[in-house]
Amino acid sequence: MKTTVQILKQYWGYETFRPQQEAVIDAVIAGKDVLTLLPTGAGKSLCFQVPTITNGGVCIVISPLIALMQDQVKDLLDKNISAVNLGGQITPDAEEIILSDAKNGKYQFIYCSPEKLAQTNFQNFLSQITIQLFAIDEAHCISQWGYDFRPAYRKLSILKKLFPKVPILAMTASAIPLVQEDIIKQLALQQPAVITDQFLRANLKYSIHLVPVKLHSCRLILNEIKGAVIIYCNTRNNVSQLTNLLKAYKYKVDEYHAGLSIETRQRNQKAWMNDEIQIMVCTSAFGMGINKSSVQAVIHYDIPGSLEQYYQEAGRAGRDGKGAAAILLFQQKKI
Repeated sequence: MKTTVQILKQYWGYETFRPQQEAVIDAVIAGKDVLTLLPTGAGKSLCFQVPTITNGGVCIVISPLIALMQDQVKDLLDKNISAVNLGGQITPDAEEIILSDAKNGKYQFIYCSPEKLAQTNFQNFLSQITIQLFAIDEAHCISQWGYDFRPAYRKLSILKKLFPKVPILAMTASAIPLVQEDIIKQLALQQPAVITDQFLRANLKYSIHLVPVKLHSCRLILNEIKGAVIIYCNTRNNVSQLTNLLKAYKYKVDEYHAGLSIETRQRNQKAWMNDEIQIMVCTSAFGMGINKSSVQAVIHYDIPGSLEQYYQEAGRAGRDGKGAAAILLFQQKKI
């Protein structure tokens, strides 16, 4: 059997693991439940991909975002690792074929949403395959105290009831102690290993700007940046308004929020990923798990709802280790 380092080099081309990746992987291989808090860009996906390839069997990956699942499945397929995504618009006939192939051992990684996992017929399907691991991404979504609580995540508590012997790896980039405790409780993790890493990133410069006019200051910043940019706004209306204003100034920009059709979101995301546009103006619906390492700046046009949300979103800049900026614009209201 190949070692984890040999697997890492064969499929990903790296000689060594990043800090704390190896600790998580060793714990998962040992069959332990694990809660890991690793900063954005620390390579959390390897923490379930490498041990699954090492141990064999199937890993069920639970994610809240279609874009994240599509991105990771494509990356695995490009490496000739068998994977499939059950999120998005799949016809019943197509899903039936996928599940049949899965029973015959075709896939090593099956990605699904928490809503899919809550379905009784899907749970019955899972009982018919050899599951090595459940990997839950964005695990802070399970906690009502997390900044991005999603009710569907509560239903994941059924995993330990149905599959008590299958280890769970819960992953997030940000969770205060209260949220960590709630994740462990809700998932019924058994004596979990809690593994964290230092969250200070030397290449990422944080700054807050008190400005008289946000649009003017935003334009000055954008004029100095040549690479990819994400601009976060708190509402769909703010996203659309800012996008239209920047388009009027001839910036290569588009928008992303839950009010757009799936087709439009996918088209805009693809254009940004391929550098056809430079700037993505978006709500918090955009960004989790998107594998674009060369983002030079994340600009918060509005103040985010919590420090955890800010850290998570700002951390999408500079994942390639090169210098990058996290900028928050603050405009004081006149009384």
